[in-house]
Amino acid sequence: MSYNGARTELARPVAPGEALETWQKVTAPAAPGEYLLELDPVFERVAWFSTRGVATCQQPVTIEPAELPTGTVSAAPSGR
Repeated sequence: MSYNGARTELARPVAPGEALETWQKVTAPAAPGEYLLELDPVFERVAWFSTRGVATCQQPVTIEPAELPTGTVSAAPSGR
């Protein structure tokens, strides 16, 4: 569990009750599996919103195993 993932700056202030669509920078876990991505806005040096009673945004995610490269390996002539 990571409590301090990458921060995403908002383009502008967001008023209470207002919605804002934004892209989030997320680092995937190294191990494949099922995870719960939880986003919790923070007012820097003040508080995480969840500590003030605001619900976090939760999204289930699946991390798939990395695919290994496929192909043929051939040796170059040695010249001998």
